[in-house]
Amino acid sequence: MRKTLLLVFIHGFKGGDDTFTSFPEKLRTVVGKALPAINVTTAVYPKYETKGDLKGCVGRFRDWLQNTVIDLEVANHTASPTVDPSVHVFLVGHSMGGIVAAETLLLLASEQPIPANPTSKSQPAPQPEDDAPVVEPGTFMFPHIQGVLAFDTPFLGIAPGVVSYGAEGHYRNATTAYNTFTEVAGIFGYGKSSPGQAAAATAQEAPKALPPTADAAATPSWQRWGRYAMFAGAAGAVAAGGAAALYSQRQNLTAGFTWVSSHLEFVGCLARTSELKQRLEGLVKVQEDRGIECVNFYTCLGQGAGNIVAETATGKTSFSQKIIRSKNRTFCMLPSEVEDGEEMASSSRAGLQWKKAVNNQAADEVQAHVSMFLPKDNPAFFDLVGETCKTLVISIDKGWYNSATGPAEGSESLQQPASEVDFMDADDVVVVE
Repeated sequence: MRKTLLLVFIHGFKGGDDTFTSFPEKLRTVVGKALPAINVTTAVYPKYETKGDLKGCVGRFRDWLQNTVIDLEVANHTASPTVDPSVHVFLVGHSMGGIVAAETLLLLASEQPIPANPTSKSQPAPQPEDDAPVVEPGTFMFPHIQGVLAFDTPFLGIAPGVVSYGAEGHYRNATTAYNTFTEVAGIFGYGKSSPGQAAAATAQEAPKALPPTADAAATPSWQRWGRYAMFAGAAGAVAAGGAAALYSQRQNLTAGFTWVSSHLEFVGCLARTSELKQRLEGLVKVQEDRGIECVNFYTCLGQGAGNIVAETATGKTSFSQKIIRSKNRTFCMLPSEVEDGEEMASSSRAGLQWKKAVNNQAADEVQAHVSMFLPKDNPAFFDLVGETCKTLVISIDKGWYNSATGPAEGSESLQQPASEVDFMDADDVVVVE
């Protein structure tokens, strides 16, 4: 049977189609060299609105993924895609995109095949033929996810110091709800464009002005503020002293509130500890039951790191005069065993595997977070490509791969000739035996 390995890339909060730059094609090239018996192709999930309920976003992504995989199964002339799929998928997510990927895996792993005769309880279910394939509830999954590769995804939340550093400037300057939103986005590395670009983005996405509205008295001010603080706090934007500073600007936040809170709701899961824990427990169970693993490549500052203590402007805010950043200089909060120096934590303890991706050029954690896929800003970019390839090849279903009959004729439409492996040594390409 012809087999296809599909690598699907999902951007994070306020990201876009260009988040991964050349990374998908370079990864496809080296994986294709390592797995010559199958077609390796990529798909970048189109830019989506990173707002609203996370589950709604996951549902829309799942529908898109299913349609994409069905098209590939049809092209492969697969006899029974749900029983013996020709397409296996790796979900590759950056930042919040990794959480979308993990939630999609958990959703698909929880689904069960439809009973043979679900509409009638009085009649016995028809017996399958002797040679008919039977789908066991514990093995059914469509589309079939083979693994999740996350990149700087805050599965345990954002590291201390990153939040405080991003929020400090925000509370000093908060005058409109759009400013509030852009400063929260700044924690993820977005909203730092030139003044002209920022103005254009504001005109397209946000209200042009956010003065107090005529119906502001319809809801008591403390209720309006309480609801806003819930979302802002969930996004990691409320630090010590920040609530009081922002409350003084509360009249400027009443208009456009729904627009702002909808975006902040998307990242609100980062502050719900029980939800983070439940997600990790789910990933552990999927790994134990199905052998499907989730790996998180987390950024870590190297030689270019700034001081671990950041000074703040004296007398201008109610913040502490010093912000202490994480000793590990990471964007993501790490599990204790990784913080203690282990290179990679086992999935049975941490819910997933953690692999360090050091950036020796970035000066701060946010810069490292957004420059993972920029060769000019991340000296270890090609090392990241190679390490990702190795991780993916090790995780692949060996039985599924070994039953492949080889790439389809004319597969160049899916996979261009592998001509860009000069940045890796031949010994670095892992081949399935």
